Amino acid sequence: MRRETLRVSVVVLWVTIGWLAGGVSAQAATPVQRFAVIVANNRSLDEGVPPLAYADDDGAKYFELFQAAGVQLRFLAVLDPDAQQRYPEATAASLPPSSAQLQAALTTLFAQITQTQAAGIETHFYFIYAGHGGLAPNQEGYLNLLDRRLTRSELFREIVARSPATMNHLILDACHAYFLVQKRGQTSDKRGDFSAVVREFLRADELAAYPNTGVILAFSSTSETHEWASWQAGIFSHELQSGLLGPADLDQDGAVSYREIAAFVDSANAAVTDPTLRLRVYARPPASRVASPLFDLTPLTVMPTLNVEPSHAARYHLEDGRGVRLADFHPSGEQATRVALLGHAPFWVRTDDQEAVLAAPSGVVAVGSLAFAPLEVARRGSVEQSFRRYLYHTPFSVGFMQGMQAMGSTEPLLDLVEVAPGPAPSTHWLRIGGFTGLGGAVVAGGLGAVFYAQANHSYSAYQRADSIPEARELRQTTDQQLQVAQVLFGTAVGLAVTGGGLLVWEWLTAE
Repeated sequence: MRRETLRVSVVVLWVTIGWLAGGVSAQAATPVQRFAVIVANNRSLDEGVPPLAYADDDGAKYFELFQAAGVQLRFLAVLDPDAQQRYPEATAASLPPSSAQLQAALTTLFAQITQTQAAGIETHFYFIYAGHGGLAPNQEGYLNLLDRRLTRSELFREIVARSPATMNHLILDACHAYFLVQKRGQTSDKRGDFSAVVREFLRADELAAYPNTGVILAFSSTSETHEWASWQAGIFSHELQSGLLGPADLDQDGAVSYREIAAFVDSANAAVTDPTLRLRVYARPPASRVASPLFDLTPLTVMPTLNVEPSHAARYHLEDGRGVRLADFHPSGEQATRVALLGHAPFWVRTDDQEAVLAAPSGVVAVGSLAFAPLEVARRGSVEQSFRRYLYHTPFSVGFMQGMQAMGSTEPLLDLVEVAPGPAPSTHWLRIGGFTGLGGAVVAGGLGAVFYAQANHSYSAYQRADSIPEARELRQTTDQQLQVAQVLFGTAVGLAVTGGGLLVWEWLTAE
């Protein structure tokens, strides 16, 4: 008997394991299609704010990266002459970053997303912005389009709330501008407090309403992020793009998570001591699926790849034949690091004092197989020297990521940098909706009573009818009036329940 019980248990165990394995395999095999709108705008609508130098370049590099990853794109930007020469494909695909073009791009992609999901395919939608941001007099953050400001509330209402995608990802490189190295803009907020913009732009209560939406952005202790002429890019966008080419994939699972990319950007800036230059990252994955990756590296595996062996760990940067700075990274030497060579050959692989050339790479190229030669670097200016000396000075490692997570949050994969919550959203609309529902219930109930009384009157006349045709007509009238009364009574009950529920909700959420 015991042996038979054991056999049954073993069979049940194997069936369970098989079912679980099948479930995992099915989940892993679930197809995913990705869509993105990339908006890059050098100009601000705010008076006296100078244009950015490299937001258009940032947008073009996002275009190349996401296109290589198989993402269906809409690219909104006006590239300057230098960028047009450097990125001809992105230029050909670009449209002006106006309000009308943004709405058209969203409408087209959202329709495609709906059709894709109807075919049983999971969808991810990215909204990527590089350019000027600001803070309105009502303390609401906004992004600059060519012809209008896109406020935080409009971002949620017109983009996030409208998106039919399974998951949404917001990548925002926007704060106040100025450029030389280049400081992004001159804030109209005299306090220079960019943390206020973060709170207003992404209030936790707003983001919590969309649990399928994640966000990543950067900020500093002042209202400034930076552009750097040596990179011809915004610091945050370049660091983010560098990590998404592969160096941020610490667990080497073929995808970059929010936690990994946030820690990668933080490690790049960890050694910068000047608080006006050091960026910090705000990252929050979708609450409904905190393990959802920000970026899938699988499509990039078909490209030539640079492999940095642990014994060759150092601070590296890559440049392609166009002079485009592709990536910067500093592996710790705990494990090999792979970087997709996205761009135009030849490629230059540089450390602080050496460089090697890859004329026509294919497959996986080991750094240890390269012939490095001495490199002379001219350093000039305090900010230039600060960036050259300290950016990517700290190696990126598992220990660094775990340390940043421990410092930022006790919950896994949540905010790596704590941002004080903004004021609680107003709940007056709950009260308005509640009383409106109750008022509608009274009106519907009153009309129902009127039709019910008319039905009684018609029924009395039906009973006194002198002829069959008259009786038939009165009976039909009675039935119709009763049906209308029933619909109105049902409507009244529904409105009363809804209105009462909204008032209870308002009472429960009131402080």
